[in-house]
Amino acid sequence: MVNRCSISFRQITFFGFLLVVVILAIALINAMYQVEKLSSDVQASVQDTARTIEVAWIITTQSVGIERAAAQYWLSRDNSQLMRYANQRRPFGIAASRLLNSSSNPAVLEKVELLLKYEEMLYRTLLQTKNEVSHRALPELELRLAEHATVILHAVIQQTTTDSVAIKERTDQANRLLLWQAIALIPFAILVASSFSIFISRSLSSLGLEIRRLGGGQFDNAIKVGGPRDIQNLGERLEWLRTRLQANELHKIRFVQNMSHELKTPLTSIREGIELLNDRIPGELSEAQLEVVEILQTNSLLLQKQLEDMLTLNMLRVQENSSTKGSFDLALLISDAIDNHAIGIKKKELKLITELESVRVSGESYQLATIIENLISNAIKFSMHYGTLKVTSRTIGDKAAVDIEDEGPGIDPAEISMIFEPFFKGSRQVTDTVGGSGLGLAIARYYAELHDGEIFVIESEVGTHIRLMLSAE
Repeated sequence: MVNRCSISFRQITFFGFLLVVVILAIALINAMYQVEKLSSDVQASVQDTARTIEVAWIITTQSVGIERAAAQYWLSRDNSQLMRYANQRRPFGIAASRLLNSSSNPAVLEKVELLLKYEEMLYRTLLQTKNEVSHRALPELELRLAEHATVILHAVIQQTTTDSVAIKERTDQANRLLLWQAIALIPFAILVASSFSIFISRSLSSLGLEIRRLGGGQFDNAIKVGGPRDIQNLGERLEWLRTRLQANELHKIRFVQNMSHELKTPLTSIREGIELLNDRIPGELSEAQLEVVEILQTNSLLLQKQLEDMLTLNMLRVQENSSTKGSFDLALLISDAIDNHAIGIKKKELKLITELESVRVSGESYQLATIIENLISNAIKFSMHYGTLKVTSRTIGDKAAVDIEDEGPGIDPAEISMIFEPFFKGSRQVTDTVGGSGLGLAIARYYAELHDGEIFVIESEVGTHIRLMLSAE
């Protein structure tokens, strides 16, 4: 039982398109998020770097001014210089506090704290010596505020360089991430497309297989097609068509059987009457009358053969495999078939060439003999007078091959695929031969397929070359 699917081709296409759009949208949103985050981080880093460098420069400038004011006060004891120093301490402290709050570099923080410590020591020293008259020298360490501030500026600049390198690494990492994301999307998109393609192609392949079965006349098995709702609807219509074709096939088989049997009765009477005339039971016949009787006898036999072929073909449509099988030598079957057609070969004065290798095959004797008989009969029928008929049998691998070659008009290349169809007659006919029913090759092919064999045409420059392939023992 095939599960019922409620999804149509249109819905599958829409879902596939939606899935691809969602994937691309997620990738785009992620890329935008990564770029936006990186841009924000870079902008913030640039602003912090600018502020930090600015503050460090302010600290350096203030340190130089403080150091100069301290030195001038120490030498002159001018209170105005001390006031100038005191005025410069406030922006110096604010700048140092800003640097302490904005920088996360331990080395910079340590140097700023040490600078504040030295400045505090310098200021206290100046206050303690405010009323002194002696001019002792200031400690050398306390007069190196500008040098310490310059060290801080260099440390900040170095930190900025390090941050720039880190930002570049993050940018490269983001680029690699986006690149790998794009690369990963390609096989994923291929996988999604392949999944939808496989799902749809399997449904179409199943549908095509069922159509080929119908075209091949296989009406016994119910049609079951899975997949989208559209394909299942087509499968249901094919199932309806199968049942109709199966019913029509049965009606046709019964009709052919009934008509063949109905025609056999008057044909038998006609043949019996012809035999009576041929045996001169009603009386002696003239030469002209005997010729008419011979024509009637020949055509009655042809009509009987055509009726038998129709019945045989009709039975083959419902036959599977023969239940009675044996082992036979193809060379003997071919020899018997040639003997049965000796009159036809003699009538056309054909040059017969036989190269028969003893090859044994397994199958049903009547069917195997019919295959050979029909192929040889067809070759004789289409051979020209005084032409050559070549029949060979040999082993090719694990197969038995029978080749029959004539020098007749050949087969139109456009008709090669149709010559094994029932009732088909090629456009290249022999004018002095009575037309057949077009069933001989079809019956031969049916019997060959029942023996897991095949019959096909081999390209030939002159006439027709047909090969029969059967499994050799």
